[in-house]
Amino acid sequence: MNTSAMLGGVLGVGAVICGVLLGTSLVIFFDVYSVMLWVMLVLGFLLQAYGTAGLGELLRASRCWLKGGSYSADSGIDMRGLIAQSSRATMLAAKVLMLVGGIQICRHATDFTEIGPAVGVMLLPLFYAYCFDLFYWGPLDGWLGEQSPA
Repeated sequence: MNTSAMLGGVLGVGAVICGVLLGTSLVIFFDVYSVMLWVMLVLGFLLQAYGTAGLGELLRASRCWLKGGSYSADSGIDMRGLIAQSSRATMLAAKVLMLVGGIQICRHATDFTEIGPAVGVMLLPLFYAYCFDLFYWGPLDGWLGEQSPA
């Protein structure tokens, strides 16, 4: 097991959770629909851009990273390129969902007291995307960079 990756992830997620708990309940940071839509958009991008072979290779690389093993790309897929594009897609998916939420707020808000909580939900996909980029795409890309032959 890659203890430094696990420990770093636990420390990072713990810091985010502590930051959340300093101001509010952790429950308001979870919205099932926001997570579901964001994951669907990112997976849709991965399937569209890299197919099931790319998704399988990403899972294989992730397992090697978390288990502390070595990795070599057997499939001919540029994993660092896949990760860079997926990181970008993660952020774009969050921005698309924010726009959807913003349009819905503008269309349906009749009372200004409704806007605050609605904007909070609108921002959740961006929060998820930044956390995923920070704790998954970035560390995995760094690890793959170390795996590349010099």
